Amino acid sequence: MSRAKVEYQDRHDLAEAVRRRAANLLRIRTERKLTAPALAAAAEDMAPSYIYEIENGRVAFASLRILDRFAKALGMKPHELLAELDREPAGQAEPPRGDSGA
Repeated sequence: MSRAKVEYQDRHDLAEAVRRRAANLLRIRTERKLTAPALAAAAEDMAPSYIYEIENGRVAFASLRILDRFAKALGMKPHELLAELDREPAGQAEPPRGDSGA
């Protein structure tokens, strides 16, 4: 099992990570043909409005417990869900970091 190291250089990076995770949660949910209320019910009676807030990037995942609840509801292991949430959208590779060759 590999671990991805995520570093946030500034608020923009953090906001982008929240946006990416939000888009990926929506993608995962729709691929499984689940409505937000169905996912909320499967995630131990979570409020559907909380699902919408996460998917719209208004809030980030609050805790590992919430991540675990979503993973179980989606039929995934928490580390699998986290890897999917952090995945870059197709066609949008992350720019290389590091020295510019100077």
